[in-house]
Amino acid sequence: MPNHFRLKALVVAMGLAAGATAFAASPPAPAGTAVIKAATQLRATDTVVGPMALTQSMRVTLSLHWRNEAGLKAFIAEPHHPNLTQAEFNATYAPPAAQVDQVKAFLQQHGFTDIQVSADSLLVSGEAPVAKVQAAFSTTMVNVRTKSGRLAFANSAPAHVPAALQGVVDEVIGLDTVHVFHTAPISKIAPAANHVEINPPDFASIYNASSLPAATAAPAVTSSGISIRRTSSGCRVASRRSTCTTRPR
Repeated sequence: MPNHFRLKALVVAMGLAAGATAFAASPPAPAGTAVIKAATQLRATDTVVGPMALTQSMRVTLSLHWRNEAGLKAFIAEPHHPNLTQAEFNATYAPPAAQVDQVKAFLQQHGFTDIQVSADSLLVSGEAPVAKVQAAFSTTMVNVRTKSGRLAFANSAPAHVPAALQGVVDEVIGLDTVHVFHTAPISKIAPAANHVEINPPDFASIYNASSLPAATAAPAVTSSGISIRRTSSGCRVASRRSTCTTRPR
């Protein structure tokens, strides 16, 4: 009986492992496509809670490569480069219109709607239900519960684009909300118990400078070393001493 029980437990465990492997396994890359985004890497504290609803709407953005990227980087590296207008940037560094149209056509063919293009033509986005997103990029979308309890989603398999877009599209954005940017909180520094405010007029007494004469005269030296004294009638050469005193009129 114990051996029979262990055998059944082993069969159940193998079945669960096989199911998990099948769920996590990446589908084979379709012919004529290239990987544009790897499967989202989950942390040990993230949990897949199931597939996304196929009817859920998503907005996906394709980022295009710059034109003349080497020239743009060299331009930015020049510390005194002039500012470019939007028209100047588009004419030299934005993706050409033919590539933008190529990406728009790809999204339209897969049922994306509300397709938008950024002013610099670097971003092309569209909206579609999960079912069409998965078909367009040959991937699988799942819901993920993060450590903080937030419900996110991610592509559990690599995302693909047609090989013809491999040199046009740089990356696809919007398939993952597990990893999001956030800002670190800034804590205020509590003032010390003996903290006091100091005003500039108090500096003389704090630094024992009250006995010094008022700054109504200040030495000045010319480049030739000739000292000058300012009198009520103006400046005159006094001597070739290293310093002199200037007096207010």
